[in-house]
Amino acid sequence: MNQTGTKQVDLTKGLRWLLLFNAISTGAFGFVLLLFGPFVGEIAGLDHSSAIRLTGFGLLVFISFVYWASRQRVMSANMLLVFAFIDLIWVVDSILLVSFLNLTLIGLIGTLLVAMLVAVFSIFEFYYYRTRY
Repeated sequence: MNQTGTKQVDLTKGLRWLLLFNAISTGAFGFVLLLFGPFVGEIAGLDHSSAIRLTGFGLLVFISFVYWASRQRVMSANMLLVFAFIDLIWVVDSILLVSFLNLTLIGLIGTLLVAMLVAVFSIFEFYYYRTRY
């Protein structure tokens, strides 16, 4: 706990690498969505390239915070919990997306693979929160 009473999590080497890998992979995906939104939409079976690009932009905003956090020695426990919940929301939204939209096979496989990777991030972020806090 710091002087203001905020609970802190020490960034161990494992947590630092987890956040850094989350930032790098999410950033790469965000750039692909932002720069190639119409192409991604076409191969995934989605017609809304502006929504795809907006998602890419949102991912880049998210990773700026995750990358910044990965460079710190300690971080707020609540920030780690927020990262875990945002990743969990991505997984749930991905499941809803494949359930209710008519995606192509490539779109379905791609969405599920990304969701599985993000689920791993979320699980480990919750784990680090639970064991370090």
